[in-house]
Amino acid sequence: MHLSYEALRRGVSSFLNEIYPYQCFLCKTPVLDEGICGDCWARLTLTQEPMCSACGYPLPYQGSGIHCFQCEKESPLFDGGYSLLHYTEASKPLILNLKHGDAPHIAPYLAKLMALNLNPAWKFEAIIPVPLHWKRRFLRGYNQAGLLAKGISVWTSRPHLSLLSRFRNTPPQGNLTPSLRKKNVDQAFEFKKVSHTPSSVLLVDDVYTTGATLKACARELKKNGIQNVYFATLGRVFKED
Repeated sequence: MHLSYEALRRGVSSFLNEIYPYQCFLCKTPVLDEGICGDCWARLTLTQEPMCSACGYPLPYQGSGIHCFQCEKESPLFDGGYSLLHYTEASKPLILNLKHGDAPHIAPYLAKLMALNLNPAWKFEAIIPVPLHWKRRFLRGYNQAGLLAKGISVWTSRPHLSLLSRFRNTPPQGNLTPSLRKKNVDQAFEFKKVSHTPSSVLLVDDVYTTGATLKACARELKKNGIQNVYFATLGRVFKED
């Protein structure tokens, strides 16, 4: 009895699925473990030292407690910051898939990478996601920053708290200029009163573009008694990219 091509293809596919039970989050190539294949990893750019001690911007020189030009020019709101990936053509599909592609299943893996690369000197008590307005969260089905924050919470053994709400349904930031981004999120967030306010927190979001959203959140947190605000994002837009 001769097997048809389709039957043979299904048989080979089933066999490979037994050996390689996962697919790369970017190219869908079969992989042994959940995550990203070696070829796709090679195309990603990780953020590395040296970097600004306040906002995590890459610097051409090494030093302790050094700041980038922007943080030197204006008093930084952050006590430390880190973005795992440069937002490039290689990382863009991964980040947008989490944000708009209905792929919440990739968040735990990405959160693990973020958690393992945090500065061990940061002594934060809780992890705070940048909130979505309830309408946008309803339409999307989840808050991608919340999923990343929960994942980081698992790996750092710090509680995940929702200390901020987004009471104004702001337009998407995507096509706005830096000045309009800042105006768009100004006073868009509100602090939630809790029985115990942590003195230091890690603020989590998916992408740092101009920093307007993270800064608005940090401003609200510090206004309500939180002394130290660090941040972690999955990706960041850098001018040279």
